[in-house]
Amino acid sequence: MTLEEALKVVSATHVMAAVQWIEKHCTADDFSNLFRRTGRQMPRHRYVEGRHYPAKAFGYLVLQMAGGTTRTESRLTVNMVTGPLKKSGVKSMG
Repeated sequence: MTLEEALKVVSATHVMAAVQWIEKHCTADDFSNLFRRTGRQMPRHRYVEGRHYPAKAFGYLVLQMAGGTTRTESRLTVNMVTGPLKKSGVKSMG
């Protein structure tokens, strides 16, 4: 499944799975494992409220969870990948 297709099926369950993955694979404010997994870079300004997750990388991880994939090739914008997060009650800041 592509990340674009995953946009159609993403749910709060996928958001929670992504949070658990980050809690297990990232320490403090070191999100290098998240950036490696999602193929994203350190954000310039947009973060997710809470533990201050990088918004775009977090959104890509959620889409990877929803699509059952580790694919990173996509040109989705930060607004596109954070849209499903907002529907699940996650707020971005920055």
